[in-house]
Order: sequence, then C-alpha cells, then structure tokens
Amino acid sequence: MTSLQNHPYHGWIWDMFQEYVRKITRTASTGAMPLEEMQSRYQKMHRDFEIKIMISDRVGMIVQFLDLDLYHYPDFESLLQESAFLNFLSEKYGGGKYKVNLYHDGTFIATKNFKIEEGPEKWREILKSREVRNS
Repeated sequence: MTSLQNHPYHGWIWDMFQEYVRKITRTASTGAMPLEEMQSRYQKMHRDFEIKIMISDRVGMIVQFLDLDLYHYPDFESLLQESAFLNFLSEKYGGGKYKVNLYHDGTFIATKNFKIEEGPEKWREILKSREVRNS
C-alpha cells in the first residue's frame, strides 16, 4: 500500500470524492473535514470505487442517460488527469455528453459531466450491438 505522502491526490476522481466529503461533513458545529482526514479516507476507499459511464441521448424533448460501462478504480489509475480521461472517452465512445457517476460499496458518491465536442458517436454502435446480442 502506498504511503499518504506518495499517493496522488489529484485528478477528476479525487475532485469528485472531495466534493462528496465536503457535502456530508460540513456542519455549523464542526466545519469541513480537515484535508489530512479526507486523504486518509480516500486512501482506504479509492481502490473500491466503481465508475459508471453514461451517455446523454436526446429523444425529442426528453434527455435520457444510457448506461455504457461500469469500471473499477484500478482500470482508471492511468486516467486520473482529465485530459487523459477525455482522450479515453473520445477513443472508446466518440463524441457526446457524458455523465460519470462514482460509487463506493453501492453508495452513490458524486457525478461529473464531460463533453466530447468532435468525432463520431461510437457509443451508438456499441449500444446497438449490445441490443442485438441481448435479443
């Protein structure tokens, strides 16, 4: 296990986790959780995070979010910088508006939106091929 000093507390997943902790721990009497305690909790939890990637699809006046994939934190260790993650989304799924949810032991932690402006919507073919396999 990495020491706290060597662990990279950076990137979009860390940002999502910090927002979650700030929301659940901020009270008038105790204030926000100290950074060191937040890092300690992250250290204990992050390897168990699940990351769900969804795509926003407009059907008429309705926007729906379609599930693309569910990943585990170790799959994303090389994608913690937002630019690397955006490249991953672009390469694998193509253009679109993405909603990414972070979970720990089935509990929702946070959501973050990402947008890939250019490129084919590869995700449409991925979803279509899944429908064919499941029918």
